[in-house]
Amino acid sequence: MSEDETAEGIEAEMRQWVQRVVLGLDLCPFAGRPWRDGQVRLEVCLASGVEGRLTALWTELDHLFATDGVETTLLVVPHAPATFDAFLAETDLADAVTERAGYDGLVQIVTFHPSFRFATEAADDPANLVNRSPYAMWHLLRTDRLAEVTVDDPGLGERVSDANRELLRAMSPAALRSLLGPSQGD
Repeated sequence: MSEDETAEGIEAEMRQWVQRVVLGLDLCPFAGRPWRDGQVRLEVCLASGVEGRLTALWTELDHLFATDGVETTLLVVPHAPATFDAFLAETDLADAVTERAGYDGLVQIVTFHPSFRFATEAADDPANLVNRSPYAMWHLLRTDRLAEVTVDDPGLGERVSDANRELLRAMSPAALRSLLGPSQGD
């Protein structure tokens, strides 16, 4: 990330990424309605230290559960650790903050990172791109909303994951490089 990038610029880039990749490829079939209805909050935290990012997380958790009309929050943390493993370690702290804030069991934190890798996949497997984003991000997913969409079909999540893997593995290398945006695809 360059020094001149602002929260507004990062937010605009992330909104374009959500529209082009998440919604455009239908990677999350549950995202379209809340996105169109303005129920997805996208917040950028420019804190350079872990304390600042965790404080922003707590604030966003409170906002998510106190605000009618907000179904989910995307907390973008562009100054998070550059390596995915270090970001996962920070996410462990985020989970502890979630519990301490009283939201344990009420929210699931889904990680996105430019170097995201599923533990069960090779580092170069295109399936990893389902959770790769231009900037590190915590998706704060309310578990009650997740339960609403899977209550009638408990296997739906696994089928969506399988379809995403198949889709991404079938894409050309150039198309895969373009998923994170122009600067990532070069």
